[in-house]
Amino acid sequence: MKFVYNEEKNEEMRRMLMMQPTVEEGKALLEKDETDAYAWYVYGKALGLQQDYEGAIEAHSQGIVYDPFYAPNYFGRGSKMSLTGRTWSAIADYSVALHLDSDNWLYWYYRATTLNLAGHLEESIDDFRQCMKVSDPHEHYPLAHWIYTAYVELGKFAEAEKSLELIDATLEPPQMDYGYCRAVRLYKGMIKPEDYIEPDMKDKVLPR
Repeated sequence: MKFVYNEEKNEEMRRMLMMQPTVEEGKALLEKDETDAYAWYVYGKALGLQQDYEGAIEAHSQGIVYDPFYAPNYFGRGSKMSLTGRTWSAIADYSVALHLDSDNWLYWYYRATTLNLAGHLEESIDDFRQCMKVSDPHEHYPLAHWIYTAYVELGKFAEAEKSLELIDATLEPPQMDYGYCRAVRLYKGMIKPEDYIEPDMKDKVLPR
């Protein structure tokens, strides 16, 4: 399968991931058009931010009813399934999202992390490597971190060291990946353990 990096799509997915809509904003969109799958995504996202995960799952499911080919609602529902401990339901939803949109870095990343945390390390490494194919090199710090630590956990230390060649650690990361950048630079020996925490680190990471 050939993957294509799409910067515009990646930025849109980053926006959808980081958005913090209110429940009222979600309801307003639904009042305009209750069949709009994006409106259900926004509403589900808002409910999730209030930790109403069951309500969020129901909202994303309703969006899927209206448009079963709109991948973000599978992603949104999967993320809430994961948060409520329904690991394989989450992986199933991420897999459907990937089937609908295989060039989406976010879907590869979330399925990979969920597989990793479920103990399926080899499978997660495969997904992280696929994620690298559809993301920009400066976005690879989280992927390099997860691949490296997965190999270490597997006891494959040579593969772990080799995996650090996958990234150019001189690139500046997105703000949300700053912590991963520091970790990768530590693994590569570019910084010392005692220098990992920078005095101004709080100013460089996202508040969340």
